[in-house]
Amino acid sequence: MSWSKMGRLAEEQIMKTNITAGWIILLLALPLYAVEVGQPAPDINGVTLEGDTLQLSHLQGKVVLIDFWASWCTPCKQAMPFFVEFYNRHQSDDFVLLSINIDKKEKNMKTFLDSLEPAPTFPILWDQQATLPPRYELAAMPTTYFIDKKGIVQSIHTGFNPSEKAEYESTLQRLLKDDNQ
Repeated sequence: MSWSKMGRLAEEQIMKTNITAGWIILLLALPLYAVEVGQPAPDINGVTLEGDTLQLSHLQGKVVLIDFWASWCTPCKQAMPFFVEFYNRHQSDDFVLLSINIDKKEKNMKTFLDSLEPAPTFPILWDQQATLPPRYELAAMPTTYFIDKKGIVQSIHTGFNPSEKAEYESTLQRLLKDDNQ
């Protein structure tokens, strides 16, 4: 084997090693940017289906439950009637449920929402381009975040299990009663 060929092989091996090392560093750094309990919630700006401008940072002073969902997601469809009922029971000046849909087609979202009885009365944002899930590092659908009155993430729920309804209740009550907010 010639020296030039050995040199090229060595360069290729070094390049492959550097690329692999770069990916490892990137993957190790990802958790540093993930949304975690105790961290400020990334701001959300958007227009609701009713045409109202909504900004999460303007909701400080209220407990906020953010629900990311899609009409193609079976657990999301199971969770939505619970969230409608949950919001209707706890609707107050100190609580907002913010629903964020990531369907590609508006028709799919609206068809599902129209099938709900009673219909949701909380704000719904349609994030057609799915720009918000990466900011929240979503791992699964649905994912919900309880945000306290100071804008800090206090609880993260991934998926939906009807047996966890009591956990939603207790988390909301704790955050509403927390005088340290």
